Amino acid sequence: MRRFLLMLCEAFLLICACSLPGCAQIGTTSTPSAWEPAYWDQMMLAVKSAREHGDKLEAEGLCFRAIPYVEAQAIKALRDYAELLDSQQAGSGADTRTKAERLAQVKDQQAQATLPGRSYGNSYLGFVVWDEINGYADTLHEAQRESDSQAMRVLAAAYKYSQEVHVRRTLLMHEGKDPRGEC
Repeated sequence: MRRFLLMLCEAFLLICACSLPGCAQIGTTSTPSAWEPAYWDQMMLAVKSAREHGDKLEAEGLCFRAIPYVEAQAIKALRDYAELLDSQQAGSGADTRTKAERLAQVKDQQAQATLPGRSYGNSYLGFVVWDEINGYADTLHEAQRESDSQAMRVLAAAYKYSQEVHVRRTLLMHEGKDPRGEC
């Protein structure tokens, strides 16, 4: 029951936080449809600034946008990686495409689990997402697409960080502490 109440409170606070003016400052434009490392950096700096000023609600609103952004971009990157592999040799992207679809499915299930009355749990993917994205970066490097390769390395690190955030927030909640703005 306590866990349910915590989840319900967190959902309410997320909704409230995203209506604050601070959220609008960083997001006067919509979230980029493509991976932009500079946008991710800007979001993380804004979160840090909000936390340093003691504004957990603003930080939480920013986290609420930043983490799903990096997760969606990871799925997109895996799909793009599969297409690149297929363009190099027909059918060679099938395994990567399956991984991308598995990750998308898990993220959809987790999004549904955050609704009241549903439990949130961990899901075993059978692969390490950031390792796959780093593999994509290696392939881009081999194709002499250095800026794309570097962007994928940043995405891999950002995705890994986002998963560490989930763990940190869960631990804080289990300790009865406020996880808002922790990202």
